[in-house]
This record gives sequence, C-alpha cells and structure tokens, in this order.
Amino acid sequence: MLRLMTDSKRARQGRAGAETASATPAWEPVHIETLSNQLIQQIRDSFLAGRLKTGDYLGSERSLAEQFGVSRVAIRDTLRSLVAIGLIEVRTGKAGGAWIAAGNISHYADLLSIQLRMMGVTELEMVDAQAAIEIQATGLAVLHAGPDDLARLEEFVARLHASMNEPEVFTGLAMDFHALVVQASKNRALSAQFLAIRQILQSNYSLHARQDRAERTVAFAQKMLAHFRARDAVAARNEMAARLAHIRTATLDLTGAYWLEPEPQAAPAPAPAPRRARRA
Repeated sequence: MLRLMTDSKRARQGRAGAETASATPAWEPVHIETLSNQLIQQIRDSFLAGRLKTGDYLGSERSLAEQFGVSRVAIRDTLRSLVAIGLIEVRTGKAGGAWIAAGNISHYADLLSIQLRMMGVTELEMVDAQAAIEIQATGLAVLHAGPDDLARLEEFVARLHASMNEPEVFTGLAMDFHALVVQASKNRALSAQFLAIRQILQSNYSLHARQDRAERTVAFAQKMLAHFRARDAVAARNEMAARLAHIRTATLDLTGAYWLEPEPQAAPAPAPAPRRARRA
C-alpha cells in the first residue's frame, strides 16, 4: 500500500522518491473502459476504510500516474472529479500535489440539498426529516450543552422577540435557533444534515410568516430555553416534537391551499350489514 505522508517535509521526501524511484505501483491495475471510475473508486474506498485520512499526501500528478500505471490525462480527470466531491484538494508550489481534504460541513450541505431538490423530495418529506433530526438532537443537546450554548440560546430568544414584526429577519433567526439546538448536541452528522435541510425549508417558511405564528415561535423558544436550563431532556424532546408536529400540519390562512399537505386519513370501515330477524 502507498506510504502516506502527513507533514510537509515527509511529503516533499515522498514526492521526490515517487518521482525518481521505479517501485511497484501501490494501486490495483485498472481497465481502460472504466478508467476514471476505477481510480476514483480505489481512492474513495481507501478513505472510507480508514487507510487514508485528512491531511494525507497522495502524490503529484506524475507520481500517481506511475503508481496506477495510467496516463497523466487520466489522473488529471480523476483528481478533478475528486476535488468536485470534496475528497481531495490539489495544491501548487513546493507543497504541490493531491492531498486528502479536511471536512467541510457547508460543502456537504450544499451537495446534499442540491441532490434532494434534484430527486424531487417533497416538502412533507423534508419536514419529516427535520423532525427526525431535531427531536434526536434535542435530547442530546440538553445533556451536552455548555454555558456558551445556553448563552447563545438566550441571545436568540431575545432577538426573536425583538424581530417579530420583521418576517424575513424573524424566519432566519427562528431557523438559527433550531440550528443552535442541533449544534448543542455536539453531533456533527446531525448538524450537517440539518444544514442541508434548512437550505431548502427556510424559503418556504419565509413565505408563510405571520404574526400569530411568530408569537407561537417565541413562546416555543422560551419554553425550550427553560427546559435546557432545567436539564430536562424529556420535556425538551416533547416540546420540540409538538412544535414540529404543528409545523407539519400548518396551512395557509384563507386560501384553502395547504403549505404542507396533511397525512391522508384512512377511509372509514364500512358499516356492518344489518342482521336479518330470526324466524320464530
């Protein structure tokens, strides 16, 4: 397996060795008809299996071509694709070459939100996903929140109250409050997924901002803050679940059109047929 370098000095030594030595390629041979896909698959699989990690040096374009036994054009195409999905970064200069990139939650959220839109995921599905993420995150957040988390929640409760007459500002702050709750869980997987969902849902929420809804949102935020202070995870989860259930079934005021369609109700069971009177 290719020996990985994690600091600049070792990386330069590794590049020099890879450029001059004629060692056996560290990667598996590939077939020309699926060349780029196979190269991407090998590097991706090595990363997911833990053989590569953030900060590892893969090599220069030339050394990678030698290791894989392919052309530099094929390596260039592969690196371009890996950069696009955020797995590597390509540097120039003395520290030039391909490196395993650091995680970027915003990049992940952008990709996921775009894919969800392309898949045609409905608003109802998104709100259900929001509930699954936030209810779980809330229980963790109450247990893991530190003084800084509580201070930020208090700040946003005050800002929400002060911006009730500014619908667009208020909606952004309301989503910020939900994001702070998820962040307080200290679970980065939940935070990343919530960020992606937020990018899709916030525009919908902004369209339907209303004074009475703003008042309910502020009341909800105040109750959540009280549950956090009391370290009552059960009450906080129940509060979040009730709030998201209300949001799920919210309708536009008098238009008759549903913002989020309610769950279809099961058809009532047919009434049993009347019994015939028994003959004497």
